Amino acid sequence: MEEKLVILDNENSSLKIELKKAKEDLEVREVDCKSKKNKLLNEIKEMKETVVEKDTLLKLSEKERGFMFTDFELLSEEIVDRDLVIQSLSEPSEQKENILVMLRILSKKRILTLVHEKQFLPSEN
Repeated sequence: MEEKLVILDNENSSLKIELKKAKEDLEVREVDCKSKKNKLLNEIKEMKETVVEKDTLLKLSEKERGFMFTDFELLSEEIVDRDLVIQSLSEPSEQKENILVMLRILSKKRILTLVHEKQFLPSEN
């Protein structure tokens, strides 16, 4: 009977050591998992920030494209107006004075349009 007690006691000690080792391994794994979780959460946060930045840049580029298109339309109109003026210059001289007045008006119109557009452009920091 004493032998059985010794054997059981040895087995019990052995199992306690295995349990202690398993607990330590589990704690190490838990710390490792928490570390990986925090790393992944930080990466997700960075990705979300990147998405917000890219979205902002996309919206800004679309806005700038709109400004460029508006400028292109205004320049096209101005070119058409100037072509008409140039064609008119080949007509009799009494109309030339009217044409010069038209040119001045067109130039002032273009300057006012540009000033108006600059007021609505996003400020650069």
